[in-house]
Amino acid sequence: SEWEIVLGCDLDFGGEVLTEPLRFGGFKSFDGNNKVITNVVLNYIYIDEEFVSVGLFDELPSTKDLTLTNVTVTSDSTSAGVLAGALTGDSYSNIEILDSSASGVGYIGGMIGFGNFLHPIDFSGIQILRTDLSLFGNNSGSVGGIGGYIGGGKVTVSGSTVSGLDAS
Repeated sequence: SEWEIVLGCDLDFGGEVLTEPLRFGGFKSFDGNNKVITNVVLNYIYIDEEFVSVGLFDELPSTKDLTLTNVTVTSDSTSAGVLAGALTGDSYSNIEILDSSASGVGYIGGMIGFGNFLHPIDFSGIQILRTDLSLFGNNSGSVGGIGGYIGGGKVTVSGSTVSGLDAS
C-alpha cells in the first residue's frame, strides 16, 4: 500500500489501559508529525497466538518524528517493545521514547522486542531515555535498548542514544 498515516495532534490516553496493541493494517508509513503519544498502558495476555510480539502498535511501517512518553507495555507473549511488536518498514527516524517501560517473557526492547529483518533497515535519531525493561518468568531471552533482539539483514544505527535504561 502507498498510504501514509500522519498524526494530526498529540494523543494523551489519560492512563487508559488497552488489552491489545493498536493496528495499522498495511499502511506504507507513519509520520508522527512531531507529536506526542502519552499516558497509555498496554496489558496484553497472550491468547491463541494472535500477537506473538507486542508493543503499543502490533506492526509498524517506516516511522518518523514521533515521541512516546509514559507508555507501559506488559505482556506474556514472546517479545515486547514500548513502540511496536514488529517493524515492517525500512526506516525509523527521530523517535523518542521517554519515561516508559516494557516487560515480558522473551525479548524485551525499548523500541521493539524482536526484529529478524530480511531487508536492510535504518535507525537514526532514536532516543530512549529513562525507560525500564524487564524480563520475567523462566524463559530465556534478552533485553536491549532499541531491541531485545535485532538480526537478519543489514541494520544501521546512527545518531541514537539510550540513556537512563534500567534493565533486569
